[in-house]
Amino acid sequence: MKRKTKMALAGGIGITAIIAFLLTPVLLLVLAGCDTAESSEPSRESCSDVSAMVRQCELTLNDTRKVNCLIYHDHRKGGMSCDWDHASGADKEPQ
Repeated sequence: MKRKTKMALAGGIGITAIIAFLLTPVLLLVLAGCDTAESSEPSRESCSDVSAMVRQCELTLNDTRKVNCLIYHDHRKGGMSCDWDHASGADKEPQ
């Protein structure tokens, strides 16, 4: 009766172990791309156009605070500036 021999590389490392080692980074990268968080893009109702390239938006944060931001958007670049000093809860707002 012939005995089956497993293929092994130097040091007794099996082919299956090598394949698993090489596929681990690929699987981690695939999982890192998964995101279940909601989009942080403000809704159209909370924004108003200040000019052709600037919008003023009231954003609601995950902790339910609201902050006013100016969003600059151009066809090649953009940016956002927010009034963090006056975010709801930061300055004693009247209730």
